[in-house]
Amino acid sequence: MEYLSIIFYKGGKAYYRVTSSNGKMYKASLQRFDGMGAHPPRELSFYKEGTSCLGDADIIDLIGDLSESLLKEPNIDDILGQINKKNVE
Repeated sequence: MEYLSIIFYKGGKAYYRVTSSNGKMYKASLQRFDGMGAHPPRELSFYKEGTSCLGDADIIDLIGDLSESLLKEPNIDDILGQINKKNVE
């Protein structure tokens, strides 16, 4: 699964591409940051089980925000599947 997530980080928008092969272990790569000052991490990994997340304590708030955004955003595979289904009809 692959997601595109936009979260707020210290006054700016951080655009992350988040991937997971098993739905529990996630990797996030920063695509763009629209902000000044403190820059978010370029790469991070976290483990998600239900509503709980584990990751680096220094960025646990960022991990929590990314995790919450995954619940709200459809993944890219689902979006492409819907587009392809409409094209076939």
